[in-house]
Amino acid sequence: MDKQNQDLDILNLAKSINLSFKLVDEKTLRRLTNEEKSHQGVVVSCGPLKQNSVEELGWEPGTNTLIMRTRKNTTALDYQSRHPVPAGRMPLVVVLEHVSCPSNMGMIIRNACCFGADAIVISRDSSPLSATTSFSSGGLMELYGASRVHRASRTILGVLTAARNSGWDIVNTQVHGDTVEQYRNEKRPTILLLGNEATGVSSSVGKLANFNLTIKGSPLPGFENVLDSLNVAVASGILIQSLLPKLKI
Repeated sequence: MDKQNQDLDILNLAKSINLSFKLVDEKTLRRLTNEEKSHQGVVVSCGPLKQNSVEELGWEPGTNTLIMRTRKNTTALDYQSRHPVPAGRMPLVVVLEHVSCPSNMGMIIRNACCFGADAIVISRDSSPLSATTSFSSGGLMELYGASRVHRASRTILGVLTAARNSGWDIVNTQVHGDTVEQYRNEKRPTILLLGNEATGVSSSVGKLANFNLTIKGSPLPGFENVLDSLNVAVASGILIQSLLPKLKI
């Protein structure tokens, strides 16, 4: 589809949902985006994305459904959202502890959607979902993120403790750990835990993990000791894609 037809489709969609629009010149578009981002000919003014919350992860084996629970009163945990898991495998949830860079957050959302992670849980001290996050996610923050990304309503330690007690596998990422090939899932729902860009996963949270995985690189001769880890967003894509085949029932 060429650019002219794409723009026409956008205008027709705006009309169909009674969204007002205005045709402006290139200079105005650059001003609206602070000349920092590629606007691709369209700029939309919108409010903040409503953030789902979660206090507890659940899994319904009979229907193979992931359940994100939140406390709506002081006495009970009520279902907030239910996500069917593709037939033939266990659910995979990515949990982010103190991921501070909004661009990394967006790329992790993009990877999770691309490779098929069932949901993302974000710690309360992680980066907010922002315009930068949306840009780096390629717009998937508004699609995948609107229903599949949840911010923890209590500490990540509390969320993971409840999950571990309910039979979830918790897979941590470390510089020195086992390879993905060594990981064996015993037909359990699984959490992939990713930590802060500088400090990684905190020690208290990391202690809850059943498994510690690392990504083995193959650097050129002379570069073996130059780095010991990957960017968290890059690592997320590799690990999600590598873990999902391990979760087949």
